Amino acid sequence: MAIEGVDEAYLLPCGQDAAILWEHVTVGQLDEHELDCPHCQAASAGFVALREATGELAEAELAPPRDLTERIMRAVRTERRRDAFIPIADNDLGPIRVAAQAAAVVVRFAADQTDGVTARSCTVQQLPGEPDGWCAVRLEVALRYGVDGMAAVDRIRELVGAAARELAGFEPAWIDVTVVDIWPGGRGA
Repeated sequence: MAIEGVDEAYLLPCGQDAAILWEHVTVGQLDEHELDCPHCQAASAGFVALREATGELAEAELAPPRDLTERIMRAVRTERRRDAFIPIADNDLGPIRVAAQAAAVVVRFAADQTDGVTARSCTVQQLPGEPDGWCAVRLEVALRYGVDGMAAVDRIRELVGAAARELAGFEPAWIDVTVVDIWPGGRGA
C-alpha cells in the first residue's frame, strides 16, 4: 500500500520513512514505534555507525605530505622524454622543433570542430626514415548518435591536415581516426 506524498524507495519494511528515522537518530530522540520496531532498530543502529564513521572522518585533520610538490615536479620532469619533440625544419639558428604534446593539442582542437565529434586522445609521432616534419597522427574520437561516421571522419582528416600544416608546422603523412564511443544526443545536442 502506497502512502500518498512519501517516496516508497525510502520506506523501511515496517512503513517508516528512513529519512525521518535518520533525523530522529541525529537528534537522539526515537519515537515509540522506532524504539519497539526491529526494522527501525536495525536501521537506526546502521545510521549510528554511519554517523560515527563520518564524524571521525570530518574531524580528522588532513595535511598533504611535506614533499608532495617535490614529488609531483619529479614526476613531471621524468615525463619529459627526449623523443617528445618533432623536428620541423632547420634554419641558420639550428633545428626547429615542436613539442609532440603541443602538436597533439592542435590536432584534438581541430577534430573537435567537426559537428557531433569529441576528440578523446591523440598522439603525433615523427615517422622514422622520413623527412623532418612528416608525422603519423593517431586520433580517437567519440561521435554523437546519428552523426554520419564516414562523413565525420573525412571532415576530421580535412581539418586535422590543415591544422597540422598551418598551425603546428608538420605534415601528417597519415591520419588514423578510430571511433571509440558513441554518445546519445538529439537534434541540437
